[in-house]
Amino acid sequence: SNVTLVGPLGQAADFANNTDYINGYSFGEASGIRPGIFQAAMQIRRNSRLSCFNSVAIGYPMGLMLSNEKGDTQGAAANGLLKLKNIYFAGMGRLGADADKKDPSAWSGDISGNYFNTAGLNNRSFDAIADLKLKQPNSKAANPNWGPSTGSPLLGSADFSDAFVSSGFDKVTYAGAFASDSDGDNGRKDGLILIRRIRIIKG
Repeated sequence: SNVTLVGPLGQAADFANNTDYINGYSFGEASGIRPGIFQAAMQIRRNSRLSCFNSVAIGYPMGLMLSNEKGDTQGAAANGLLKLKNIYFAGMGRLGADADKKDPSAWSGDISGNYFNTAGLNNRSFDAIADLKLKQPNSKAANPNWGPSTGSPLLGSADFSDAFVSSGFDKVTYAGAFASDSDGDNGRKDGLILIRRIRIIKG
């Protein structure tokens, strides 16, 4: 719960999602991975039962990928065995896609995006990073700070009523890793910020 994920869009003005911009050399080519190509803020695969709550992701080419490669992750989501709830996406190139190891021009599928928009999960997607009213969300500029400003939809939005998070967590009132009074460098001591992307799998 309460994770902030910061992707490349909205950071470097010249960012391009191709191997000319980020050269991964030969790393991963044998497995079909496309080095240098950013995909999803949240890629969940291999029959994972990962759950995430009250979290924020900004500036990724894709928001969510529920991949059925090597397991029925999509079925797990549909049956409530994993939950993505009260998640805020902003500034995504695409809400979701379902297939891994694809060039951005070939991204397709609606299962992931439809799951994100499932009624009752209370997930929200915004067109622009600015819509979240973060204090200074650009890590390439001076004094980056991902704390929410006055009027941000993240304030007062946290929900710990689900059984998955009803105990064992600090029950803060905001979504994301940072409180409004965060200085941006340290944030909450129990918060987490990840630059680039997170990939969590269950083998």
